[in-house]
Amino acid sequence: VPGVGVEDLELSVEGQLFRLSTAPTAPRSYRKELRIQAEIDPDSLQSSCRNGVLEVRLRKRGTGEG
Repeated sequence: VPGVGVEDLELSVEGQLFRLSTAPTAPRSYRKELRIQAEIDPDSLQSSCRNGVLEVRLRKRGTGEG
């Protein structure tokens, strides 16, 4: 997300819905929701940002692998 630091991003998972948005204090406003074709384990949400590229990893509910 150009112009926004990783500390200003809010990521969440609920059922099959993944949400990405910026915090209210972020310099830019952004919001995106993606419907995933499988139930996602919300505790599996991992993210990293390298060279301006956000990587998000999710695991299907009920599996041991992502």
